[in-house]
Amino acid sequence: MKRRFWTKDEISYICEFYLEQTAGQIAQKLGRTTAAVHVRASSLGIQKRAKRPAGTGSITSQGYLSFGKGHMQRLAQRIVWEQENGPIPAQHEVHHIDGDKLNNDLSNLQCLSLSEHRRIHSGNWKKEKGQWSRRCTGCKQWKSESEFHRQREPSNSIRPYCKLCSTIRRGIYRDRMRQNERLSKAKLCRV
Repeated sequence: MKRRFWTKDEISYICEFYLEQTAGQIAQKLGRTTAAVHVRASSLGIQKRAKRPAGTGSITSQGYLSFGKGHMQRLAQRIVWEQENGPIPAQHEVHHIDGDKLNNDLSNLQCLSLSEHRRIHSGNWKKEKGQWSRRCTGCKQWKSESEFHRQREPSNSIRPYCKLCSTIRRGIYRDRMRQNERLSKAKLCRV
C-alpha cells in the first residue's frame, strides 16, 4: 500500500474540527482511518480531554483528595500550597490545621517539617504557646520537652518516661535485680 501524505487542507481541517467532531466523522470526511486521525492530531499537539468540573478528583485510602492517575497522582493540599507559596521544601509536609483532610483552603494549610508533623499526629505531643509538651507514659501527665531524657545517638529521640518516672522505674528495676540476686545466693547456700 502506497503511503499517503497529509495535505495542508487536511491538517487545517483536523486543527479546526478535532475538538468539536469525533475522530470517526473527521476520518470519513477526509477518507482516512480513525487511528490515522488520532495519531495526526496527537503529533500536532491536539488532545481531546474529558472536561471535569473544578474541584473533582478521587479520595485516597487515607482520606485525602488527589488528582491524577497511578504514579502521577498529586495530593490536593500540596497543589494548593505550591500554587500560592512555591515548591514545598524537602523533608516537609502540608498539614491540615483543623484536621479535616478534605478542607484544602489555603488558610487551613500549614507547611511543617516531617518531625513536627509526626509529633502532631502521634497523639503523645501537643504544642501550647510555642512550646512542645509530651504525655508521660508512666504518670500520664503532660510535661515540657525538657522534663524528658533523650536517647543516645544516633536517634537522639525523647524517651517515653519523664525524668521523675524514669528515676522511679530505675529504682524499681534495681530493687528487683537485688532481690533476684539475694534469692539466687540463698538457693546456692541451700545446696
